[in-house]
Amino acid sequence: EEAGIHASGNTYSVELNAKPEELLDWDAKFDEQPDIVKEALKPIVDEVVKNSFQPEFYKGLFGGEFYGKGLPFEETVKLGRAPKPEEIAKYYASKGIKGIRYLDQNSRKYGGASVVDATNENFTYNGVKNPQFLVKDGYGDILASFGAKHLADEYLSAIKKKETRNYVIFNGDDIKIISKNGEPIPHEQAAIQPRFSKQDSGEVQGGLFTPKFGIRHD
Repeated sequence: EEAGIHASGNTYSVELNAKPEELLDWDAKFDEQPDIVKEALKPIVDEVVKNSFQPEFYKGLFGGEFYGKGLPFEETVKLGRAPKPEEIAKYYASKGIKGIRYLDQNSRKYGGASVVDATNENFTYNGVKNPQFLVKDGYGDILASFGAKHLADEYLSAIKKKETRNYVIFNGDDIKIISKNGEPIPHEQAAIQPRFSKQDSGEVQGGLFTPKFGIRHD
């Protein structure tokens, strides 16, 4: 898969040795995650279920919220302290997950958008009394309202097609740089391709992964 990176004033084209089904989706809920991600999240899901009065509460959590919980309790106990960002990435990598994909800034408001049946709700939205179907973003904000479900589905499909995503890859060996600023990298330099430093790779703020550069798939 080919993608682009913009870092330190340079633009790189790269090939990623990672498929969508091998990436944790930051903006998707549990049931929408790839199978390999669901399997890796099971220990954390078990902890959420154990500590919640609502057994299916975990189904409403997004991938970023799961990732923000750090490591499973047993893994944290082994460390004897809170895990570092690179240790969390290493744990997920050990489970076969090659990285994270997340909606870019322009697509953020549409993350987790869905059609909600509001037939039994009594309210007015944008001058429409008792709209039957709402399209809400992943955070519960209303994006639009419709009197028929097929219209709501069509609207949802249209905004989903506009989504673009950034990628964070855990292992630099899964990133092959093929050009820099539009200039192809000669084949003989393939074995000594530049690697991004830890300072480029990202940081954790408030439990959320905040990349300093993104790998954008166009």
